Amino acid sequence: MITLATKVTIFRIFLVAPITLLLAHNYLVAAGFGLALAAFTDWLDGYIARRYHQQTALGALLDPLADKLLMVSIFTVTWHTYSDLIPGWFIIFLWLKESVLACGAFIFFLYSYKPVAARISGKIAMACQLIYGLLLFFTRYNEINIDVLMMAWLGLVTGVTLWALVDYGMHGYTLLTQKRS
Repeated sequence: MITLATKVTIFRIFLVAPITLLLAHNYLVAAGFGLALAAFTDWLDGYIARRYHQQTALGALLDPLADKLLMVSIFTVTWHTYSDLIPGWFIIFLWLKESVLACGAFIFFLYSYKPVAARISGKIAMACQLIYGLLLFFTRYNEINIDVLMMAWLGLVTGVTLWALVDYGMHGYTLLTQKRS
């Protein structure tokens, strides 16, 4: 049975395509609203799952997948459409980070471990990435030049995202080594 919380997560996955199409065609305000809606659904599915005891294995798998699809897609399309807004190294960094985490999730699957629960580092990284995405859309749409702020936020996003990668990696390693003992 697919719970309401999981349906909200699936809706977020379906939002990825329209948001990226809007970005690719320079509809930044609409893409920004789509991203804000996706951020709201991220909060909403978690709230529903906790409040109404609808945590499921499917939801635990789809929620981080939805987040990864959303963030990698919007940043990649933004970089492709507006290469002056995001440095290429950041896109490579995001793809590598998500690839490493996907490999870790696959290892957990191979050993029949439950998916790793969301960690605070991942939630903070996701929030910072969402804000960065919205800032990119806003500054491009309004043609505001706040390079210093954007560079500072990019540094913050990169640092927090790296922290999340290391945190998940260390936590996953600990879980794997405890199971073997």
